[in-house]
Amino acid sequence: MDADALKRLEAHIASEIEKGMYDGCNIIVSRGGQIGLEAYIGSTDIKTKRKPNPDDVFYIFSMTKAFTNVLILKCLERGKLDFTTRVVDIIPEFVAGD
Repeated sequence: MDADALKRLEAHIASEIEKGMYDGCNIIVSRGGQIGLEAYIGSTDIKTKRKPNPDDVFYIFSMTKAFTNVLILKCLERGKLDFTTRVVDIIPEFVAGD
């Protein structure tokens, strides 16, 4: 991982928080199980200025749909899934009818 790029990423996020674009965030960037960046930036509450903790929960609402789409497309690209793959073939507990 490019340490300078990760520093720029952290600085960019910090500058957006300073501009008031959002209150704060927890970010972890990793590859192959190795963490290149772990940062807790800004605040969890704009009124109290409480700093984020590693176990804080942030609401991201429908953002998970975009992440899921990207992951599914990557699996399709790599041949790990097909458009006809059934969910139950991957998650056996996903059985209807009980």
